[in-house]
Amino acid sequence: MAMASTSSPAHADPAATLRLAAIRRRREAVSWAALALFIIVVVIAQFAVLGFRHEPLPALLAALGAAFVQSVFSTRNGRCPACDKHIRGGIRAAHFCPQCGVRLQSSEGGDA
Repeated sequence: MAMASTSSPAHADPAATLRLAAIRRRREAVSWAALALFIIVVVIAQFAVLGFRHEPLPALLAALGAAFVQSVFSTRNGRCPACDKHIRGGIRAAHFCPQCGVRLQSSEGGDA
């Protein structure tokens, strides 16, 4: 009787794991840049429309909402592509998954 494999497809193909980790690192960088750009645009629009005399509450609330969305995205994106466990410190800094040990970055240190 053969046992069913419990490993994910990413475990079977190290190159696929490296590609998935590289995609997640790029998504993380793009999402942080988009958050920063969004906050800058909201603050500029707030002061362009209402001027400096009004309360900055709408801009603050929009920035806090965007930061919350970013933190939820980062929590989901910062997981190992092989075992789907959360990687402490994020996927950008990790070379190996601390839970399953799969390589997340190529030996050259760049993306796959």
